[in-house]
This record gives sequence, structure tokens and C-alpha cells, in this order.
Amino acid sequence: MFNYCKYNNTGSFYWIGSYNNNFIFTLIVLSVGFFFNIISAPSYFSSLGMGKLNGVLYSHITISVLNFIMGYFLGISFGGSGVVVAISISFFVGALITILYYNAKFDFTLSNLFSDFNFLGIALPVAFTIIGILFYTLNLNLSPIKLLLINLGLGILYFLISISSSNYKSTVKIFLTLAKTK
Repeated sequence: MFNYCKYNNTGSFYWIGSYNNNFIFTLIVLSVGFFFNIISAPSYFSSLGMGKLNGVLYSHITISVLNFIMGYFLGISFGGSGVVVAISISFFVGALITILYYNAKFDFTLSNLFSDFNFLGIALPVAFTIIGILFYTLNLNLSPIKLLLINLGLGILYFLISISSSNYKSTVKIFLTLAKTK
């Protein structure tokens, strides 16, 4: 998430043709909100697949009510920036409700989530973010193409490391076995 936002000048330049503070603020705030929303996707889709929709329903009701109320008041106070913050907060709270409801209902603990792959899945983006902050704070004045190539290289490195993990290989083996049985 931050790996793209740290080079927000590049994103602003490629998407709208110039540097724009409002665009950059919106990009960063929505990236944070949607990041937490994406984290809740396994709980969300698992609940949908099992037909247990109460947590999903509570989450969506909370998102809509919070978005409406906070969007109104923050929009009056801070304009468009307030509305963007309201959307991100609403998605964060909704994702939190989905995850907590799923974990409580199906006795799922955080210890079930951690493995070698998940450690890499957490450690590598943190390391890449630190590298990005260093690039940003050192103000190296790299061209947008060089920044894009650095991000692409880090993404390829992350992909190669993650597909070499044992958890990934066992997951692929399970899917291949399931595909053969059908």
C-alpha cells in the first residue's frame, strides 16, 4: 500500500497529468481504508460461502450508517477531504466488525493464521515500506520511470519469495488434487 503512495508524485503525474495535493491526500487515505477492507475478505467470503450472513449484514449496515453520518458532518467541517476520511473510517470499522464477528462465531483465533509464509507476507512489505520511506526521505529525485522500475523489482522479488514458500506449495498441491477429482 505505502509502496505506491510513497511515490505519489508519480501516481499523480500518470493519472491526472500533474502534481495535485488533493489527489495525493485522497489516494493515501483511501488506500489505508481499503487496505483494511481487503484484509477482511477471507472472513467475508467464508461467511458468504457458508450462508452465515449476520456478520456481513452488520458490517454493511455499519458501513452505510457511519458513512452517511460521518460523511455529512466531516463533509460540512472539512469539505471533500472530510468525506474521504469518513469513507475510510467506515470501511475500517466495517472490516473490523466482519473479522471480529467471524472469529467469535466460528472460534477462529489469530494463531491459526501464522505460518512461515505469513511471516514473509508481513515482513517483506514492511521491509519494502522502510526502503520506500528511505527513498522518500533521502529525496533522491529519481525519475518516475526509475521509481516504477524499483517498485516493479520489489514486487517481482516478493512474488518469487512467496511462491517458494512451503505453505504456497502445499496450497497449490491441494488445489491440483481437488481439480483432478472433479
